[in-house]
This record gives sequence, C-alpha cells and structure tokens, in this order.
Amino acid sequence: MGAQKDSAKMSLLAHVQELLERLRVVVISVITASCLAAFLPTGIEGFWSLSSYRTIAQLLLVWAKDLLLPSNVSLIAYSWFDAVGVYAIASLSIGIVASLPLIAYEAYRFVNPALYPRERKTLGIFMLSFMLLFLLGAFYAYKIVVPVTLWALTMIVVSTGALPLIALEEFVSLVFLTIVFVGLAFTFPIGVYVALRIGLLKPDSLKRRRKWIYGGLFLLLAPLTPDPTPIADMVLMMPIILLLETAIRLDAFQRKNRDHHTNP
Repeated sequence: MGAQKDSAKMSLLAHVQELLERLRVVVISVITASCLAAFLPTGIEGFWSLSSYRTIAQLLLVWAKDLLLPSNVSLIAYSWFDAVGVYAIASLSIGIVASLPLIAYEAYRFVNPALYPRERKTLGIFMLSFMLLFLLGAFYAYKIVVPVTLWALTMIVVSTGALPLIALEEFVSLVFLTIVFVGLAFTFPIGVYVALRIGLLKPDSLKRRRKWIYGGLFLLLAPLTPDPTPIADMVLMMPIILLLETAIRLDAFQRKNRDHHTNP
C-alpha cells in the first residue's frame, strides 16, 4: 500500500514537473517573440538609420492608427511613459498571438498520454476550431466592432462640441483588448458544444431558456465595447448567436445520427 502511494505521489510530481516545463517553454516563446517584435527592425536600413528604424511593434501601432483611428480624431500622449506602455502592449500582443500554435501544441502534448485514440482526434479538432474561431473573432473585431465603437464614441464627443482627442494609451488599449476579447468571445460556442456533448447542458433545457441565455450573454459581452450605445453590442452579438445556434444544431444532428445507429 505504501509503495502504491509513493508511486502515485511520484506520478503526480512527474505531471506537475511536466506541466511546469511546458509552461516554461510557453513563457520563453512569448518573451522571445515579444522581444523580437519590440526590437527587430523590419528593414535592413533600420540598422543604420534611426529615422527609418521600424520594428514590428511600431508598424502594428502605425497600422492601428492609420486604419482604425477616425480621420477627425487626434492622438495625444500625456507623458513619455504612455508611449513606453503602449509599445509594451503592442509587443506583448504580438508575442502572445505568434505563440498561439506553440501554446496549443504544448497543451496537446501534456494531455495526449491520458487520452484514447478517439479522444485525441476530438481534442485535435477542438483545438483547431478554437484557434480558427479566435482568429475569426479577432478579424471581425478589427473590421467591424472596433470601427463601429470608435465611430460611435467620436460622434458622441463631437456632439458635445469638444475636440475629438484621445489618449494614446486609451486608443491602443481599446483596439488591442477589444480584438483579443472578441476573439475569445467567438470561442464561447465551442464551450457550449462540449458541455452539450458531455452532458453538463441538456439540449431541451438550453432551447427553452435560449432567450434568457442570450440576454445574459449580451450583458456579459457589453463591457467589451465601450460604446455607450447598443450599436456595437448588437454588432458583436449577431455572429456569436449565429455560432451558438450552429453549435446547438450540430449537437442535435450528431445525437440524431447516434440514435439512428443505435436503434436502426
């Protein structure tokens, strides 16, 4: 009995050590990618001329300003440290996004030994779907949610007769955080689908309470769009409702097929 306990403890310790090692790899990857984004020049001339020095993070900030900032709005920096903080946010965002494939791979390798072959296939599909939906949500935020939010905020400021000025740090935080959180919000239907498949949610109960669920989800997602009007919230909710309905119907279709094969 004592030998079994020691073996279980050793096994648990081995799992913890493996988890820490994989987390170490992920952290190193994020830090390395962030440093490359922060300091690596995008052109050879950047090594020789400070005026033409452009890193990936700088290009991302210029891209956000040129493509997303309304033409009648100006950016201002309250202090030198605002620019440093913004630069760090941009670099870290690039590092996290660039490391997503490695993060998914390390997570897969960690749980892989404990899975049956069928479960490994399901997990692979789940992780691939998660990444694709995250990228789809980030793209939707960039093309639709962020522009609509900035437009609504600008109209409100202009309507008061004030100059449309926005702090650099607030603008960058709004853009990057909205893109990241909307990307994560797009992965919510995967969690609902998994909960349906493993029995945590019942299809009939979910269908009966659908309106209440959507109402609660609307309130939860509202902070993602600082637009005080419901326009940006509605723009965000429409694709998420569509994805949720797709997940519910996919689960119903698979249940129907399973019942058909079980009871021919």
